[in-house]
Amino acid sequence: MINLSKMQAAGNDFVVVNDMRRSLRGLSAFARKLCHRNYGVGADGVILLQPSGKRRSGVSYRMRIINSDGSEAEMCGNGARCAVKFAVEHRIAPRTHWFETLAGLVEGKYISPSRVQVSLTPPVGFESRLTLRLPGGRRVVGSFVNTGVPHFVTFVSRVAAVDVISVGKQIRTHQRFAPRGTNVNFVEIERRGRRPRLQVRTYERGVESETLACGTGATASAVIAALDRGLRPPIDVMTSGGAVLRIDFSGSTGASAVTGVRMTGPAENVFETRMTQ
Repeated sequence: MINLSKMQAAGNDFVVVNDMRRSLRGLSAFARKLCHRNYGVGADGVILLQPSGKRRSGVSYRMRIINSDGSEAEMCGNGARCAVKFAVEHRIAPRTHWFETLAGLVEGKYISPSRVQVSLTPPVGFESRLTLRLPGGRRVVGSFVNTGVPHFVTFVSRVAAVDVISVGKQIRTHQRFAPRGTNVNFVEIERRGRRPRLQVRTYERGVESETLACGTGATASAVIAALDRGLRPPIDVMTSGGAVLRIDFSGSTGASAVTGVRMTGPAENVFETRMTQ
């Protein structure tokens, strides 16, 4: 029997598994089965905590994220917060610790049972104001940055009116981002309060649909809002799931100058269960 924890962070939901003994096999098929919302637990992805090859350097574990389509992602911001909460509450790691991802080392901080902070890898590959031609002659202007995984960010006047699934899929599979594609974020800058806030909707690669939140997408949106639109961190990002993620970093004169990226937001246990593989 395998012990599973269903968790969610800002509406991005995961099945988290303690695989420190490396007992799981066939991870792609396992994730597809588990993530199916009719025949499995239902989730955007599976998070595995496995032993790290860097434990002697103070790294507590290796986090792997397998998307619902069976592909493996380099990084997942919301998933990372769930991993930190899981690791601390299951005594795998202390309240502040480092863990390994395919995107690099990440530091996690367990602030409270409902709030977690992760310090992400520096953004790379920034390209400003790209123009993409989509089917039907439509053109979309946006910027690109990799915040652990690739993200295209385009600003819109009214994010609620965007056909995220249709347009997002066209951009996600655009030849400009071949062969692996990109995640796609539609961003509205809300200027009603004392500080501007971003409203973000994301089409996620690997899930192949809109998700209620994307941590690396919120981070990419905040970084590009600073670089292209002059917003100053910390920047609050409202997700489709209704949660607010706070993104903080230093530097806003170029992506290579952006450092100390931190994302703070909720993480919650939904339920625990057991299953046979």
